[in-house]
Amino acid sequence: MTRLLRRRTKVRAVTYLTAAFLLLAGTVIQQNMEIVQYHRYTSNQYTHAFAELTASMNDISTSLEKQTCVNSPAQITALGTEVYGQAQAAQQAIGELPYADIELEQTAAFVSKVGDYVQAISRSAAANGGYSGDELENVKALAKVSRNLSTALEGLELQVYQGDAQLEDLKTVEGRMSDTKTVASGDEKAEGNFKAMETDFPELPTLIYDGPFSDSLQSKSAKALEGLEEVSRAKARTIAAKFLEVNSDALTDYGTIEGDVPAWVFMLQGEKGTCTIRVTKTGGKVLSMICSRAVEGATINQKEAVKKAQAFLEARGYTDLEENYYSESNGTLTINFTAVQDDVLLYPDLIKVEVALDNGEIAGFEGENYLMHHVKREKLTPTITSDKAKESISKALELLDVRLALIPTPGEDEVLCWECTCQTEDGIHCIVYVNAKTGAEEKILLLQEDETGTLVL
Repeated sequence: MTRLLRRRTKVRAVTYLTAAFLLLAGTVIQQNMEIVQYHRYTSNQYTHAFAELTASMNDISTSLEKQTCVNSPAQITALGTEVYGQAQAAQQAIGELPYADIELEQTAAFVSKVGDYVQAISRSAAANGGYSGDELENVKALAKVSRNLSTALEGLELQVYQGDAQLEDLKTVEGRMSDTKTVASGDEKAEGNFKAMETDFPELPTLIYDGPFSDSLQSKSAKALEGLEEVSRAKARTIAAKFLEVNSDALTDYGTIEGDVPAWVFMLQGEKGTCTIRVTKTGGKVLSMICSRAVEGATINQKEAVKKAQAFLEARGYTDLEENYYSESNGTLTINFTAVQDDVLLYPDLIKVEVALDNGEIAGFEGENYLMHHVKREKLTPTITSDKAKESISKALELLDVRLALIPTPGEDEVLCWECTCQTEDGIHCIVYVNAKTGAEEKILLLQEDETGTLVL
């Protein structure tokens, strides 16, 4: 009996110890998982903060570049307010970074002074009808330093995402910032120009251009389709087949899409890969077409691809278009075409064509902007001459070309402008749009160009 009790006691002890061990192990595992989750959470926070800093610095650089190109007090004031807000966002991002053994004092001070100084001289310039010579030179110097810092941060951001960023990298950037001279805040003048950073920075990433006004607000109805009759699916299939230059029997019905522009959808499978094409229910116009296949190598150059796109459009009745900008990516060239009326560029009426560079086939077509906006415009006659418009351009810019253009506004309206293509002292191209009725600066765009295309900011 005693032996049996002892045995039961041992069994209970082992059971309790095993349960206790499992409970302890479970607690440790849970704690470790919580630690891992916490580290993952904080890491994501820090990565987000660094991305915010990089984006804010890029915005500051862009706004400052624009400041060197504008001439009207209204635009100077608006951009000054932009820079101040962007600087506040950058400071907040710096405050969220985890580098306890590195205080980004130089970077934070630079960002703070940029916001304060630009806002102050913007008010002064607005009151005095423009920048003084010294103020403009200071803005140029600020823009140059901001551009270099933005590029350096973009390179570091890539390393942060890959987990390769070291504290020494941030120290390097911080050290470079100490090379700049102090800029006074408030109403004080800058003590001097900033020194250029004497370091080779990594190249900018590939820049893809999507048209300066391709993101303009859409109309609620497609103007080019107003008054046209509905087409049946059979009729739409015939239209799609003619557009693709195939027999209609080769197309498969693929449902419909609704929204602002309801359309019939068809699919084609063959040597071109899988192609999807949409034809509007009203009027039977091709809304879009995209073909997906692997593009291997390039046998034609960009100019040849542009010619193929032009021939493609002309064969389908688009004879009022002018090639505007293009960009190369993943073996294809995307060309932006803008409608022209009476030698005036109609930027809301945009068509994009994608050409495969291995064989010159048309890989994509996007005509929604064109269908949403394209009608014959009235009153495309300017009130002021091009010579008068040139007087609105900053003296710091070299004027390269002037022509009339119709551009969209955020309120879904359109305004006739003189499109003034210019160049800064640093060789950066920009476009200043001068209202053809009032002579006021309406909008300014910066062009970032490389061998693959142009990005508009």
